[in-house]
Amino acid sequence: MRNAFNRGAMAAAVAGLFAVALTGDHSALAADHRETPTTIADNIADIADVYTWHQAGRFVAVVTVDGIRPPSVGQTGRYDEDVVYRISLGRDNFPTTYQAAVDIVVRVTRNGSGGWRVTADNVPGAGGSISGDVETVISKGSANLFVGLRDDPFFFDLEGFRNTLMTGTLMFDNTRDTFAGMNATAIVIETDLDAARNGSDKLYVWATTSRKDG
Repeated sequence: MRNAFNRGAMAAAVAGLFAVALTGDHSALAADHRETPTTIADNIADIADVYTWHQAGRFVAVVTVDGIRPPSVGQTGRYDEDVVYRISLGRDNFPTTYQAAVDIVVRVTRNGSGGWRVTADNVPGAGGSISGDVETVISKGSANLFVGLRDDPFFFDLEGFRNTLMTGTLMFDNTRDTFAGMNATAIVIETDLDAARNGSDKLYVWATTSRKDG
């Protein structure tokens, strides 16, 4: 198991797109795990969850992929050069135009020594591409980038969920976390909130994956 994200900052789960209010400090929102057989069959391209929050003038977006992995000795993130990750930011007019104001594009490729290197383009506040080795925090301008293995921050009581379905009575236990100790590969973008919002009062944040030939 690797270092955990702050579970206290992770809040209720939602499916798909969500908006971030830009007043005060807010906890994060999560997406979903393992939606279809197609995504399960392509773990490295399967988005487990999307989290975003802002605090003290900083904006953070986290996308976890290839989740629900029991830890093992020497375990690292799993990567694929053909997979492209996008973290999209819609601003004030997004519900009308349905177009992202910014698409942060993240790719992981082999470096010269056979390891893995990550490059992120279009990160607000970075002033250009951010590039460096995975499993390290890479900084440029006001932005930070991290891609690597982390303790899956998603909280869910699967046993309670199944018991609830069988009985029709809520049987969740908030001390029982099915995902405790499970790993996921995390893509983390941090930058100044002002750079992310660019004068907008709202940010709509979502993530997608694709393959280069798709």
